[in-house]
Amino acid sequence: MKKTFLALCASLLLIATAARSGDSGPKDFEAFWKKLHNAIIKKDYNSISQFVEFPLVVELKKENGSVETVKPENFRDFFNRYLSREHEEISRYEELRAKKELSEEDLTLINDGSATIDDMEFQKIGGARKLVYIYAE
Repeated sequence: MKKTFLALCASLLLIATAARSGDSGPKDFEAFWKKLHNAIIKKDYNSISQFVEFPLVVELKKENGSVETVKPENFRDFFNRYLSREHEEISRYEELRAKKELSEEDLTLINDGSATIDDMEFQKIGGARKLVYIYAE
């Protein structure tokens, strides 16, 4: 009985926190994604950088967990290389260009505080969604 009561209290606390934040999780992220996607399509690096938390952490190799950090002044060159990367015979740019709408699978990986879309990790920082991490492929 005590465990059930504690679980109920924890659930109510989560619901209250979500309601206070005013964030609708996937719907909030979908609006964010549309803005970011539009900037990516245009290759508007200045706009894209507004959606990035610097330094951006980029995983280089899964095997050893090595990472690099990208500072704002190096972002344009880095992101241009990132978009040019080939994956399954098409560029990362073409993959992202085709991802105008998020899939059902994408939506399951979104919550109030974070989201994972393909190889990108987003966090809510200061009330705004930001790209914080790119995973190695």
